[in-house]
Amino acid sequence: MARLAGSNRNDVFSVGASQLQSLQLRAGRGYDTLKITGGSNASISSYTTAQWRELEAIDLTLATGAVNLSVSATLLSSSNTRALDITISNASHLTLASSTAGVSLFGSGHVQLANGSNNIVS
Repeated sequence: MARLAGSNRNDVFSVGASQLQSLQLRAGRGYDTLKITGGSNASISSYTTAQWRELEAIDLTLATGAVNLSVSATLLSSSNTRALDITISNASHLTLASSTAGVSLFGSGHVQLANGSNNIVS
């Protein structure tokens, strides 16, 4: 399992196909954009104890397969993350979920799914 820890601001952090199978986002100062490319099925989650500051976008491009994305309430509580934009390309199936009931998944952000069908749960 790959783990990413934030360290710098204004980053575009890229993850290759070999790390994409299972990815957990850990505490850090923040990323402006988390960009993930390659691979097939992906499971991505953020720790509930994460203290992200500036994660504003997730850009995920798969070769094929399904995506399961779980976003913690702590990540969503960041003022910048309340407008989180997520773009998913080439996924055949997408499931999005907030890990805490009653928490709005995207606030004023949006989800864009290209080249696939979607199943969104919040």
